[in-house]
Amino acid sequence: MKAWRFYGFNDLRLDDIPEPACRLGHVVVEPLVVQPSVTEAQLACGIPTLAFDRIKRRLELEAPVQLFGHEFCARIVEVGPGVTAYRPGDRVAARAKLPCQHCSLCDSGRSALCRTGPVIGFDLPGCFSELALLPEIALVKVDDRISDSLAACLQSLSDSVAAVETAQLGIGDSVVVLGQGSMASSACSLPA
Repeated sequence: MKAWRFYGFNDLRLDDIPEPACRLGHVVVEPLVVQPSVTEAQLACGIPTLAFDRIKRRLELEAPVQLFGHEFCARIVEVGPGVTAYRPGDRVAARAKLPCQHCSLCDSGRSALCRTGPVIGFDLPGCFSELALLPEIALVKVDDRISDSLAACLQSLSDSVAAVETAQLGIGDSVVVLGQGSMASSACSLPA
């Protein structure tokens, strides 16, 4: 299959690689829409931003490597053993940051709050490929009323909601939201 891989900053190539083998707790998807995030675009060019040191290290040690592609809508083509919530044909989107499944938050049933697990597209291959292997725990079904393009925005929307919740804003608090992308737009429309 074809997949975009990084050989270094400013060095992205379309390579032939083996198709991913489905495994326990995972699904294989066919990406339908993938939108590069601003962070991914900056990192691809070597601009220091969020996760710069981690990406630099991966490029130095692992290149060529599949990076980025965490904002997507995809169709499931295969489910692995143990996957019960999804079936082939389902359209899905995902949260990028996954629970680690072994910290105190995860052990106490609060894995949605975990911030130490792997990140799709940074630690795990993303969806800039013909097929991608994704953990079931990362996925959410996309309603048929939502277009593929809008579904690709769900990940950034969920980050916006999490940021607002984390900030613990109250009625009458003043905030400034900068940017015109999906995160800024959704943050501006969230109720206090």
